[in-house]
Amino acid sequence: MNLLLDTLCKEKKVEQACAIFLELNSHLSPNAHTFNIFIHGWCKVNRVEEAQWTIQEMKGYGCRPCVISYSTIIEFYCRRSNFRKVYELLDDMQAQGCLPNVVTYTTIMCSLAKVEEFEEALQIAERMKLVGCKPDTLFYNSLIHTLGRAGRLQEAVHVFEVEMPKNGVTPNTSTYNSMIAMFCHHAQEQKDLNILKEIGKFDAL
Repeated sequence: MNLLLDTLCKEKKVEQACAIFLELNSHLSPNAHTFNIFIHGWCKVNRVEEAQWTIQEMKGYGCRPCVISYSTIIEFYCRRSNFRKVYELLDDMQAQGCLPNVVTYTTIMCSLAKVEEFEEALQIAERMKLVGCKPDTLFYNSLIHTLGRAGRLQEAVHVFEVEMPKNGVTPNTSTYNSMIAMFCHHAQEQKDLNILKEIGKFDAL
């Protein structure tokens, strides 16, 4: 049944999917994935209120909202730069015992940086670290890019040279590209050459 509902929601036929669900729900055992399909579907058709209502509805079926449930709606608000709603949802999910993951934090940080709210973006990064959420390569790439755009080059270097190795996170092509672009932009050619030398040692290239 989830496959049918998912197909309909991806085709933006969310109301039709809901009608089928309501007709058959007495014969079904919906799980969190079922409701996440609807949450994603409602967001896809820009009906976020229904998506948020779905989070409440799933509790009535004995399904606990998961990080995907909240993060889907957070991403919706991030795309519209409605950060008041983003923070409300972030606080709500934590109050419900649902911890945001690295994807959630990275999405928020990138969205804030996109509208040049660099300090808030970096505060989100710190918030993630404080709650013990494990960073990944994409998070660090986004953090380096944000620091570079904010003109905080030495902090970006610290992330690259100290934090990433310390946390066992391996840089990839995008990491090096971000570092090169940052130093080229700020015309620090000598340091940029050092980064280029490092690239020669990087197996992925």
